[in-house]
Amino acid sequence: MGRATVLTTIAIYLTTAALMAQTQMPRFEVASVRMSADDAHPMTSRMTDSRVDIAQPMQLILLSAFRVQANQLSAPDWLNQTYVEISATMPAGSTVAQVPEMLQTLLTERFGLAIHRESRPMDAYELVTGPDGMKMREVEPVDDLKRQFPVDPSRTPRDTTQETTMGQVRTISIPRGLRRITSRTMYERTISPSGTLIVNATRMNMVEFVSVLQGNLGTLPVVDNTGLTGLYQFTIELPNDAGAAVLAAGAAAFRATQGGSAGVEAGDRRLGIPAKALEGLGLKLERRRVPIEVVVVDKISRTPTEN
Repeated sequence: MGRATVLTTIAIYLTTAALMAQTQMPRFEVASVRMSADDAHPMTSRMTDSRVDIAQPMQLILLSAFRVQANQLSAPDWLNQTYVEISATMPAGSTVAQVPEMLQTLLTERFGLAIHRESRPMDAYELVTGPDGMKMREVEPVDDLKRQFPVDPSRTPRDTTQETTMGQVRTISIPRGLRRITSRTMYERTISPSGTLIVNATRMNMVEFVSVLQGNLGTLPVVDNTGLTGLYQFTIELPNDAGAAVLAAGAAAFRATQGGSAGVEAGDRRLGIPAKALEGLGLKLERRRVPIEVVVVDKISRTPTEN
């Protein structure tokens, strides 16, 4: 067999393998995609086992599709100003948990999306157990998604349940905050009269807790390295820096994915109070340079192919 024949055979094999991999990827049964003005309507994301309706900036859709945080996505800036509407029908027997992979397929087919993944060193906070060990109470999971809670007769609380890629999430408005419930966990986030954030966890896992910390310390990624896999009961008071964190997170995440500093000094200035509060739970945050997997967008079209 000649060299040209061998190369042709390899090329055919790789092409066939790629097509097979593509056909095995979950996909929507029917999907309509169109661009929209950023002020045409509020952002929406509604998912059920039969239908998906999304209206968001492309950057948020990419974050959902690849299940990553903002600091784990390296993409052109214009994606955050490009709003996309997706209306799709789910195939029979599929679940919301498969939506991210279906979005990946859709973005590849309709926008020519091409990505690669790579590990990049970033400044980050690692959440670890303290020298004296964990001080939180471990509890068993309870499904309170259908539970009736006492309500103030003078007000009608907002009570919604959404299907997400992680399962059902129920959100109830309460005085000065909200209660978040899944089939296993439940916690409340409220703002105190002095403006601090109070997290009252009836049952909370470390994934949820890291998400709360990330929202308040958004200039740097927060990585869970506690090794704690259970559900925990605790109360903690944190500075309510979510607004400032969100404003800083975009620029900091971009610098971090480029290998530069991610705003260490700004993050450190906000770390004083959380450090003391975390100590009471037997936890602490340590700033380190750690490898974090990043999704890099190599190619994506500004407009989709026709429906």
